[in-house]
Amino acid sequence: PLTDEDTPLREGILREREMLTPLADAAERTIDTSVMTPFELRVAIRSFAEGALQSSPTLLFQSFGFKRGAPVDADTVFDLRCLPNPYWEKELRDLSGLDQPVIQFLEGSDLVHQMAGQLKSFINFWIRHFDVVDRSYLTVALGCTGGRHRSVYMVERLAREFREGAGPVQIRHRDLTPVKES
Repeated sequence: PLTDEDTPLREGILREREMLTPLADAAERTIDTSVMTPFELRVAIRSFAEGALQSSPTLLFQSFGFKRGAPVDADTVFDLRCLPNPYWEKELRDLSGLDQPVIQFLEGSDLVHQMAGQLKSFINFWIRHFDVVDRSYLTVALGCTGGRHRSVYMVERLAREFREGAGPVQIRHRDLTPVKES
């Protein structure tokens, strides 16, 4: 135990952090658990373990909303807030990027197609370099304002396209389910 009646909890936490710094510095992968449920943590650990056995890096596409902050464990973060926002269409507001009306709305925009093409080119080029340095994961985070429409759509689209030609692909929608306020 790092605390006792003579050592306050805060001091014990700081001592523990200091003791674990060499281990954290040596880690290939860290998981920010500050906004994860126990179930999400279990899925993340299982995914990372499975990915470590792959010969080529796993592409992990993650959608998120900037209003909850960008994921700290992403290798690359792309901002999709410049794309048309389905949220401002009353009939699309309560839907997500998984729903056909939102998909049709976004696919009606040339800007969305240009963004998808450029993201695909960027990732295609850089994944080879991540493979060379013996990385098991490349986490590509795509964000929009709330993490429900544009980023979810783009994650699904890119994952579908990369499954056809690249190695293993995984999807995580961080903010798709509503966050319960306590």
